[in-house]
Amino acid sequence: MEEDQNNNNEDEEVESENDNENVDDFDDDMDDDSLDDSDDDSDAELDNISMGELEEMAAITARSLFMVQMQLANRNAAEAEGNLATDSRGPIEKWQELLANLNKVKVLKITDADTRDMTIDDLKKTNPVLDGLLAAIRQHSGLTHVILEGAFLKSFQDKQRILYQAIWTTHCRTLTYLKLGSKSSPPSILDISSLLSILKAPTGPNGSVQMNLTEIELSSFSIQSAEHVHSLQAALGHGSKLKQINLLGIQIAPESKSVGLIDELLRTVAGLSALDECQFSCVESSPAPLISSSCLSEALAKKPKWWRLGLDGVGLNDEHCRTIAKAMSNDTCKAGDLLSLARNPSITNAGFSELFSVLFQKQRMGLVKVDDSAWQANFDLVRSMNNLHGRLLYLEERSGSYASRLRWLDWLAKLSQITWEDEAHKVNYLWFTILERPDFVHS
Repeated sequence: MEEDQNNNNEDEEVESENDNENVDDFDDDMDDDSLDDSDDDSDAELDNISMGELEEMAAITARSLFMVQMQLANRNAAEAEGNLATDSRGPIEKWQELLANLNKVKVLKITDADTRDMTIDDLKKTNPVLDGLLAAIRQHSGLTHVILEGAFLKSFQDKQRILYQAIWTTHCRTLTYLKLGSKSSPPSILDISSLLSILKAPTGPNGSVQMNLTEIELSSFSIQSAEHVHSLQAALGHGSKLKQINLLGIQIAPESKSVGLIDELLRTVAGLSALDECQFSCVESSPAPLISSSCLSEALAKKPKWWRLGLDGVGLNDEHCRTIAKAMSNDTCKAGDLLSLARNPSITNAGFSELFSVLFQKQRMGLVKVDDSAWQANFDLVRSMNNLHGRLLYLEERSGSYASRLRWLDWLAKLSQITWEDEAHKVNYLWFTILERPDFVHS
């Protein structure tokens, strides 16, 4: 009981309990960045809900679903009769409204969907689109968020430097969120050299670099040499307030894929005191480990608490898995919501076994994303049993195995009594537990 209370009182442990959570949320907009702050005890308390309460909850859900269906039916009927109001604004009106609203909402947001609706390429033929945007950016001070996705940046690929310069020189003191590019962006759409030269340029008093960004996401850019990595390191190193860095869709020139290419970059971001979310994601898996195992060990020791950590396609191998497992073995290092190690084909079953032996003993653990589907399925199953049903209470802390056949039977009995999960989950739980100790079946 005392151990159970200690587990429930760990404020820094992960709150994300839903096995159906979408891993792709790691790459989403700021609108999707809020994390579940629900009480750690809420899921465990479901075991105590009576059948009557569950039936009442089901009835409420059914009524809500019925109301939604009625609203959709009414909308479809109105649309069929031509009574539904439609947006009659043309692309010019939409564009003008976007510029006019900059001063009100303090957000410059042009998504790929906006670009299609406003047909930017057509607007460019008859209207000074970029001139109007630059004027609005310079006129309205105090922007806090800038989101420019790939299709828009592609339309002005040769003018990106002018655009970044206008945004940064006018709004560097107020800008907290910067997202350039998107998951669907064409390859290497971002002019990373121009952006980095602007981000690391002096803007504060006495020639200092002033950066108030708390979140930055850059998608679809190329690294042609070590100099590009050094520029990234220099620019991000000024982000003392950065909490989240996502570098996605990175394309690295084949001749630049060398061991430890981004070691210094990782050391720099790990040294940012506010940072607890970071992702490096390469489009193509690197045959060489772009991060050395020694640098990874140093980064995990320097910053032991990562809320989300993604190292996709950076050439990790079994040695890196051993490094992560060792760091997490005594809770000196934690990955709360997500640990992503996808697109690293050099990781073998031996490496996954290292992770398996440590992560399966965690009371509170977020999602782990790997390429091995069998390991992923096992981990997701054990994660649910650990997080939702207290599996670890039946295991010995040191060995990670069942203290006795009696405790194993107690755990099986508890699983069989779960009332709020479907039968498929219960069968999987029971089957996995039996396979853990087949010797107990015949003893």
